[in-house]
Amino acid sequence: MKKRLLLICYFIAISTCSYAQTPEAVHEIQVGYSPLARPLFYSDITSLVSKSFREDFHFSNSYQISYRYKTPRKLTLGFSASLLNGQLSKNQNIELHHSSIVTAFEPRFSYLKKPAFELYFFAGAGIIFHKNRTIMNGESVASQLYTDPTTQLTPIGIRAGKKIAAFVEIGYGYKGIANLGLSSRF
Repeated sequence: MKKRLLLICYFIAISTCSYAQTPEAVHEIQVGYSPLARPLFYSDITSLVSKSFREDFHFSNSYQISYRYKTPRKLTLGFSASLLNGQLSKNQNIELHHSSIVTAFEPRFSYLKKPAFELYFFAGAGIIFHKNRTIMNGESVASQLYTDPTTQLTPIGIRAGKKIAAFVEIGYGYKGIANLGLSSRF
């Protein structure tokens, strides 16, 4: 009996001290900022194709938070929420401001993945909720609410760090041309 008890204690001690594999973080939270966001990607493409690019072409500030779940392969599935604001146009007495909220689904594919470095691509698609305000002589005179589809295409994203990391993404759409921020995996 004593021998069996000692053997059981031995196997319990061995199993708690040894690891077959190191567990990898599967959840990630990202917080980012971009001063160069263009939420209406599809209207920019149609303007480019028809060569009728407007002079009132303006960028927005974008603040975003994203959640990502890592699948067993190089694919990561994510959801993003962004807040965009900016000034669309300004004449002598009239200003047009906007505030927008974007919700989007974002699959991401990793080209290269090391423990402290990742090179990736992602594309996102979602819905943008706009609120445009017209201000005349310092007073808000009109407000308009509407929704549109929106997209993001990011061919190059770089994440540097293990659990807590910095990231830079170069692309075009609701997250902007250059998006940077912090990321945490758990």
